Amino acid sequence: MSKRNINVNPQPKKQVEELSHESLVDKANLIYLSVILAIALLVLWRITRNGFTDWDDNLYVVDSPLIRQLNWNSFKTYFTTLTSNLYTPLVTLSYAIDYKIFGMSAAGFHTTNLVLHIINICLVYILTFQIFKRSFIAAATALLFSIHPLNVEAVAWISSRKDLLFTFFYLSGILLYLKYKASQKVTQLLFVFLIFVLAVLSKPVAFTFPVVLLLIDYFTNKTISTRELLEKIPFLFISILVALLGVYLVKELQVFSAAPSGYTFFDKVCLAGFSLAFYLYNGIVPADISNYHEYPFKEGAMLSAKYMMAPVICLLIVFIVIKNIRTNFKLIAGLLMFLIIIGPTLRLIPTGYPVTADRYFYLASVGFFWTMVLVLERVSTYSFALRYIVITVSGILLIIYGVVSFRRVADWKDSEKLWNSVLKNNPSHEVANDHLGKLYDNAGDKDRALIHFQRVLIRNKDNYDVLNSAGNILAAKNETATAIQYFDQAIATGKADHLPYYNRGLVYSSQKQFKKAIQDFDNAISKKPDFAEAFNNRAIAEVQSGDTLKAYRDFSEAVRLKPSDKMMQDNLTRIKSYIH
Repeated sequence: MSKRNINVNPQPKKQVEELSHESLVDKANLIYLSVILAIALLVLWRITRNGFTDWDDNLYVVDSPLIRQLNWNSFKTYFTTLTSNLYTPLVTLSYAIDYKIFGMSAAGFHTTNLVLHIINICLVYILTFQIFKRSFIAAATALLFSIHPLNVEAVAWISSRKDLLFTFFYLSGILLYLKYKASQKVTQLLFVFLIFVLAVLSKPVAFTFPVVLLLIDYFTNKTISTRELLEKIPFLFISILVALLGVYLVKELQVFSAAPSGYTFFDKVCLAGFSLAFYLYNGIVPADISNYHEYPFKEGAMLSAKYMMAPVICLLIVFIVIKNIRTNFKLIAGLLMFLIIIGPTLRLIPTGYPVTADRYFYLASVGFFWTMVLVLERVSTYSFALRYIVITVSGILLIIYGVVSFRRVADWKDSEKLWNSVLKNNPSHEVANDHLGKLYDNAGDKDRALIHFQRVLIRNKDNYDVLNSAGNILAAKNETATAIQYFDQAIATGKADHLPYYNRGLVYSSQKQFKKAIQDFDNAISKKPDFAEAFNNRAIAEVQSGDTLKAYRDFSEAVRLKPSDKMMQDNLTRIKSYIH
């Protein structure tokens, strides 16, 4: 028998690249993507009508001096400044560009967020098509990504710009890497590295990028070569650098100083497991949507059952991955990508931030939806009945996702609506009640403010700031005895600054207990030596106690510290005439 040469795809890389390009821009894909974008805009367009909230928007935009200038000199400031203990210079730059174009118009900042989300939808569609070479999977994934309720926060919250930006660079980097794999041109790999750096400068959690690239390598080649490992070394170097920066922030800036205490190591494992279970469950059934998922209130020695069961869920996921990693890798590749991206956000180390956050799902959801779509597709092939059930359930879920997301956009209209949306499911939520209490207090609605402050103190009796604020309200209502108790408790926390001493001193003065008042004003001044009001009120108490000479010195110091204050000037004038 003569030998026969079989020539299969003599130029595989070139042909695959050309086929992908031709298929991607065909009419069907353009129609699918156009429909998806139209649905996304229909669901999310009201975002541009929303305003700023008091949930970090003041730090990043409203009160930020960094974004007020956009010039070459300001670039150095962007890249040498932390915002909310995070190194995100490109986010600051994007806000500065918005401010240059729109001024302090919330609509302009929201519009930029929406545009970035639209671009990310396109990137998700293109990437999914390039990975699976199927329009159905690309369309289904992009549609889920575009309107899923967990992803609304990343778009509707101005301060979540970092999630949109780093997702843009992250997805762009993977697409460029796929192009590099087809061409093997070193210049293209350099572009991938540059995009990765931009992603890290948008949000440090992008350090997972090289691990995802290795996953892509294994997905496309069923193996990882030595060359593919070596070419990731520069990427890993940046990732390690970011990790070291994170350690520095934890140590030097006490990023975790507000972390909930009292959790054992097992509790922390349960919290990490709960975080993972939260994303898996709400990724399918979005039943717990909130801008702040607080840590569980630990009343006894153990956490509640739902947290205790969470590690079992994690072990089940590990079992599924191990069982299918060789035989059904295509099916679980998306799940692995999801785990790699979401992993750093799981709360194995409790911090002062939420135990979970909707926005963390944003980029990770791409992998999650890959597996979700592939599993549903496989189930539907077993029988006609199952196919009908899958189509029906999927359609219902998509409608629910769209409706919930449409309503969720309205929750971000302003601070009051945002925090009240949290209280619908959890009336005792500490952070939400704290924010609403301050909101109503500043608006002059003292009664409503006091209700929310007292709810906070049920959960956290040592909340110094709330104790002080509630004490002020009670003092204004002439409930002086209770007000003094609140100030006493605020001081007893050991976190007190000058304010509770000063406020308690005012109450003692109103009760003509001038000796106690002077002692409190002494403490306030020792903590804040330039506190003109404390000098002024101590002087008033000294006048009432008959010590006019000390009063004269204190009035003089008050005027020196605050020369523009007419009341203090009048007090000094009166004491001068009295002495002379």
